[in-house]
Parts: sequence; structure tokens; C-alpha cells
Amino acid sequence: MYLAYTNQNKLDNCIPYDIQYLYVSILLLVINMKIVRWNLEKAQKLRKERKLEIERIVAMIEDKEYLGIVNVPSRPEQKMFLLDYEDYIVLVPFVENETEIFIKTAYRNRKVNKNLKG
Repeated sequence: MYLAYTNQNKLDNCIPYDIQYLYVSILLLVINMKIVRWNLEKAQKLRKERKLEIERIVAMIEDKEYLGIVNVPSRPEQKMFLLDYEDYIVLVPFVENETEIFIKTAYRNRKVNKNLKG
């Protein structure tokens, strides 16, 4: 179940992407006792520019369909999910604490795709 947390501090059912918010919004999803958060504006940008849907990525993470979780060497506070998204490897950097995971972005990586898929 998706929940939307807005800067107006109200919880609603998740609103489809085609409806534009007039204010900044962060979507929430509870996964294994942790809340997964991401910025709605960033998600819209990823959908438009990279053809990646954060909701689908979160669903894959929730269903444990990721290939692995790796540390980000240049950013010790971050980790990355490795996902097979439409037959291409997508890297999803995130930060986490005891209660939540915050998805920073998502992007395809040709080098990692070649190494993992051959």
C-alpha cells in the first residue's frame, strides 16, 4: 500500500503520476518495518528523463527482486541496490537509518550491465 506524505502533514492514498502536485511531496512505502522514501519531483524527473519509475523500483525492492546491495566506495554513508529493470542493470543509491530507507536516484549503468550480463 502506498501512502503520500505531503508538506501539509496529511496522509492520502497515493495519487497517480499524471496528477501534478502544487507543493513538494515525498512518497512513503513501508517495507520490512522500514519506511522507503523518495522525492516526488525527483521521481517525476527520473520518469521523464530516464524512463525509470520509482514505484516499480520500490515494488521490486519490496519483493526482494534486487540482485544485490553494494556499498558506494566514494560515499561511505550510501549503499546501492542492483536491479534488473527491463533486462538492464539499474543502480539505485540509497541511505538508511534504523527506521527508513531514502532512495536518492536511479540510473542505468552500461559497465555494470556488461559485467553482470555479459
